[in-house]
Amino acid sequence: MNKRSEKVRPVMNDQEIEQLLAAHYESEAQTLTSATEANLLKLRELLGWLTSE
Repeated sequence: MNKRSEKVRPVMNDQEIEQLLAAHYESEAQTLTSATEANLLKLRELLGWLTSE
């Protein structure tokens, strides 16, 4: 997570930070397990990022 915190800038808005975190977890989930989609859906649900899409 330290690598991610280095990329956060004071001028970033909430949406940009959310996108940065989502991209990080997507890349991590793909390398860790075969149940990537289920894990990412659960993460989005827990964080309140889940949409009808």
